[in-house]
Amino acid sequence: MLARHWPNVPCYGDITTLTGHDLAPVDLICGGFPCQPVSQAGQRKGTDDERWLWPEFARLIRVLRPRYALLENV
Repeated sequence: MLARHWPNVPCYGDITTLTGHDLAPVDLICGGFPCQPVSQAGQRKGTDDERWLWPEFARLIRVLRPRYALLENV
């Protein structure tokens, strides 16, 4: 959807492969991470679930040091 409506906005793939050191400084980082690891509807594996991506978001926030971080976890 992002590429379709805003084709000039950079979009990065797998968050686990981003170091953050090769990205331009930003004021805002936004995104979401899967809820299945902690969802009542899921298997509730929590941090043992390979989809638990909160630590990756936290890592990039520490590296990039944006003014704001907007995160969604449905």
